Amino acid sequence: MGEASGVIEISSAGRLAVVRLSGEFDLANSPEIGQVVADLLGGEVSDIAVDMSATTFIDAACLGALVAAHRAVERAAGRMVLVGLSAAALRLLAVSGLSQLLPVFDPPAARGRRPSPEPAAAEADLAAHLSRLAEAVLTERTLTGDLERVLASAITTIDGCVAASTAVLAQGRPRTATTTGRIAIAIDAAQYEAGRGPCLTAARSARRVRVDVLGDDAHFEHLRPVASASGVASSLSAPVLLGGRVIGSLNLYGGAPGAFDDEGSEATADVLAAQAALAVERSAFHHRAGRLTELGAEGAGDGDEVEAAQGALAALHSCTLDQAALLLQGAASDAGERLVDAARRVVSRLGAPPR
Repeated sequence: MGEASGVIEISSAGRLAVVRLSGEFDLANSPEIGQVVADLLGGEVSDIAVDMSATTFIDAACLGALVAAHRAVERAAGRMVLVGLSAAALRLLAVSGLSQLLPVFDPPAARGRRPSPEPAAAEADLAAHLSRLAEAVLTERTLTGDLERVLASAITTIDGCVAASTAVLAQGRPRTATTTGRIAIAIDAAQYEAGRGPCLTAARSARRVRVDVLGDDAHFEHLRPVASASGVASSLSAPVLLGGRVIGSLNLYGGAPGAFDDEGSEATADVLAAQAALAVERSAFHHRAGRLTELGAEGAGDGDEVEAAQGALAALHSCTLDQAALLLQGAASDAGERLVDAARRVVSRLGAPPR
């Protein structure tokens, strides 16, 4: 890379490549990232992990190059993920709003580590390790894509459905896996915070829950403000079952009262819930769901505050609650505090999501 202060190294195996960025990347050398990605896509590579564990500085030009590279990979029907970001880089992504565009895999336990500068063997071990991490994350993103297609089918095939989400249970606690946008995020978050709602009832009882007039139902009257603000008047939640066990729920939201009061809507919801179960079964997500919950909450007593903060972050950044959980974990790690303390800080500054 000539006199530039950044170095790009590539390790590849079959369809997967690891692109390691070492040093500083700014306006002068960031365009080379795009060229490297283009060259890889021109061969047999489709999935790329960008290792930033040895990156010491990035600016807006580098972020722009990463976004462009991600879009190029998506156009080629591949997947790209960032790994090993520093706390500063994570903050820059969050502040810029790009955390919802650039897939990031950054387990808290790995933060702050730097690879040994030893040459051959250590570099090979690092590439192999990153490959395994990237494949795990890329598998999970395949699940996200499958679930997003289920939700898209709900919107197009069920008249009156204006928003939808899928929630996955991890150790009995719900977590939104995919959503069609802000409407579903807001209503899901209100249910999680209150500990009750149609999607939670469907998951706990393993039966469909239909609410024809959401604001007037005595069991769910706490949802009236958020439903009214979001333009949602009715809902239908169907349990997602895998091996006879409830693993989550498919949640549909209607713009008019009684939007799902026909047998066709309920039958379609059951079919879509079955498709969601098949998507989860094909993925590695449900094997890691318990660990995600451990990272997301440090005890039953603190769970409501953590979920309120995640809901606020999700609404602010228009991202899923899982993505918001990563932002919250990063904030806690950066400040050296407990997750619940970081959650309280977020809620005090942003406010809890509307109920």
